[in-house]
Amino acid sequence: MWIAQLREILAGHEPTRLPVEGRTPAAVVVPLSVSDGALHAAFIQRTVKVHHPGQISFPGGQIEKRDADLYAAALREMEEEIGVPGRLALSIGVLSDQITPTGFWIRPFVAAIPHQTVFSTRDAGEVENAFTLPLLELRIVQGEWGVEYHLDGRRVWGVTARILSELLEVMGKAL
Repeated sequence: MWIAQLREILAGHEPTRLPVEGRTPAAVVVPLSVSDGALHAAFIQRTVKVHHPGQISFPGGQIEKRDADLYAAALREMEEEIGVPGRLALSIGVLSDQITPTGFWIRPFVAAIPHQTVFSTRDAGEVENAFTLPLLELRIVQGEWGVEYHLDGRRVWGVTARILSELLEVMGKAL
């Protein structure tokens, strides 16, 4: 039931579209699931060997020639990074484009995944850890670079926090 409600909310939301020129196109998935009645989002913590080392982010990455489109790239990256096959994801909607200070242009997609999915980090060179956090338990903090979310010793900031803020704002308008 929450999938249909969130899909309807996002269908009425007008995400900001930014020009990609001069930037590296990429896409992420905001993987959502329900456990014990609470809505969770899946995150990864990046290794020190990749762009944005050590940061917590959503699964995703650069579009490749083999990807049919940005959503396909996001699903491929989700499978590579946390082991959740794209065929298990149900598309819910799209959020606003994001630009990173390092020159990436990111389109965030929201999708439902089964909560019982076991996160098997498939690319240890990119992903240090995969986990879920209950969205309504995240504590909002004003950090050095803007809004941050904290829970269980984890810090979500930067582009990931901006994506999360937009999702929570859109969801809050419908409650």
